[in-house]
Amino acid sequence: MSDYFGVNIASPIENSSGGQNASSLSILAPSVTTTQNNSLLIGAFGIVNANSISPPGNMIPVYGHDPSYGPSVRNAWRTQAGAGASGTETATAALNAGINIGQLIAVAPTP
Repeated sequence: MSDYFGVNIASPIENSSGGQNASSLSILAPSVTTTQNNSLLIGAFGIVNANSISPPGNMIPVYGHDPSYGPSVRNAWRTQAGAGASGTETATAALNAGINIGQLIAVAPTP
């Protein structure tokens, strides 16, 4: 669980995207469309096997769990200055390729 400040608490979620990817070291989160300027983008990345996940280079890591056994996860965030498509974000698994998922969540800023 992560806590974010400066977001619209009455109606926080603008949009979201997500997808499952074939076995790979690249964990792709599809583009999401923000509806406001200065939206927060939260990336959630996971892979089926024990691993170490690096977030996309333009995102700030928030949480990660890299177990000895089982799935690995990493959350990260960035802001998007203008409303519109975010573009894809790609996290990278360091150890073993595996089926993985990536998701972007667009969060509205404080009105």
